[in-house]
Amino acid sequence: MLKNKKALVMSVLCAVASVGFVMSASAETMHGNLDEVVVEGSKDVLPGGNVRTTAKLGVLGDKSVMDIPYSEMSMTAKAVETYGDPSQPLANVLMNNPSIRTSTTSPMYTDFSMRGINMNGNHMMLNGVPSLFYQFTTPPSHIIDRIDITSGPNAGVNGVNMSNNGTNSGATPAPGTINIVTKRATDTPVNRYTQTFSGRGNAGEFIDVGRRFGEKNEWGIRVNAEYMEGGLALPGTEKNEKNIFINMDHRGDNSTTNLLAGYFDLRVNGGQRWFSLPNSYSSIVLPDAPDSKNNYDFNGTTKYVHGYLATLNHEHKLDDTWSYFANMGYSRRSGNKDNQGASIKFDEHGNFVGNQFNQQNEEGKNAYVQFGLKGNLETGAVKHDLALSVDRSWARYWNKSKSYKPNGQEILGNLYDGIIFPDNYVLQSFGDGTPQWEETNIGLTIADTISYGKASMLLAASRKHENFESFTGKSFKNDNILPTYGLTYKPVENMAFYYGHTESFSRGLVVSGNNYTNNGETMGPVKSKQNEIGVK
Repeated sequence: MLKNKKALVMSVLCAVASVGFVMSASAETMHGNLDEVVVEGSKDVLPGGNVRTTAKLGVLGDKSVMDIPYSEMSMTAKAVETYGDPSQPLANVLMNNPSIRTSTTSPMYTDFSMRGINMNGNHMMLNGVPSLFYQFTTPPSHIIDRIDITSGPNAGVNGVNMSNNGTNSGATPAPGTINIVTKRATDTPVNRYTQTFSGRGNAGEFIDVGRRFGEKNEWGIRVNAEYMEGGLALPGTEKNEKNIFINMDHRGDNSTTNLLAGYFDLRVNGGQRWFSLPNSYSSIVLPDAPDSKNNYDFNGTTKYVHGYLATLNHEHKLDDTWSYFANMGYSRRSGNKDNQGASIKFDEHGNFVGNQFNQQNEEGKNAYVQFGLKGNLETGAVKHDLALSVDRSWARYWNKSKSYKPNGQEILGNLYDGIIFPDNYVLQSFGDGTPQWEETNIGLTIADTISYGKASMLLAASRKHENFESFTGKSFKNDNILPTYGLTYKPVENMAFYYGHTESFSRGLVVSGNNYTNNGETMGPVKSKQNEIGVK
């Protein structure tokens, strides 16, 4: 009993001392000036720091995820650092979204799936600009400030992008959108040097430096650079990467401007991990699974790309209600690939059959420009968030590839012992790629979010004119309207019921294969519809 009384007395004394300290500090504040203390944070980030409460709603800009009538998740830089590995594809981070699954175990590709439909770097936007990456490349994780993942009906609010995606040549409409926002300079100076080690000896070095200048810190610059090399977890596989990205921004009283420019150089040696059954396969029994540690690469298996890109974003307030915006981007890349075709074929016993050597030299250019106007107005008790934009995307692709049997010999081996590749084989040199196709897309997008009380409605549509010109086969022209609409009802501030609908189109497809009676026929675009209902 005595001990409890002593404990109670000590607690009271501690509480009194604490109050006295606080009061003393407050009194000091009233009579003098303390040194400035800057505490950085964001009200937009949920507890834990991995997910934001706002995300990009296409041309309408950043909105609360509670007001967006489909599935939306915005991951922070902390989530990328926590769940990512710089030596691995970005899909490892994206898989924290329940609608995304990885669809490849090969570091030669960036493929993943969203709601069961294949996607890759081609489907990613960088600072709102589409089609600056492709199947082998995604934005490097160390430059990412946030990732806005839209898994649902949104085709009519983002403008136009390129149809060719490297996996199925644009035959399937994308099921959603992934927008990467790059790091910008913060009010607090950034000086960061990071080392990483993973795999079987892969080491990376990263530099992150940021500063703001001017009387009101209106100018900012952020520099992110990477140097990485070494072996990955897959035997015989290594990843070598170096890049530098510079982000400059200006924030004035009536306008904001952001310019990103970067150079990248990426090579993956080894890592062939795609398998398939030959067309003649007739057995209903598959062979036993091999040891995952087996190496299926010949000496010289590689995939390489280097290039540069830039994005420019500008928004200017005309008055308290209206503003105009512009988004632009450009990328150019070139590289080569030497491997056993897209995949390794095997029979019912696990033996490799029908495999040839593949060499490929390729080059690509992409450009994008968008201009728009957005604003707010009221018609009685009804509020409108309006946006209107026009955009144009353009791409050109060069390629030269050759598949053949090295030294006249088929690539042999099996799933259990690896491949048998001819010794003393020297890679052939057959020149740069030749023009394969050119694509130009022009779009007009209009969107309106109508709010009344606890309910809101999104109405949007994008008119897309597509012109795909093939230099080696058939060309396509399509004119499509992509509608999007949705309803949201919030009975209380932190709960929302929603419904969303969208329609999107693929580019069309040429039937290829003697097994088809309509071989060579040009099919029309595939229409994809999505309907979603849920609660947040």
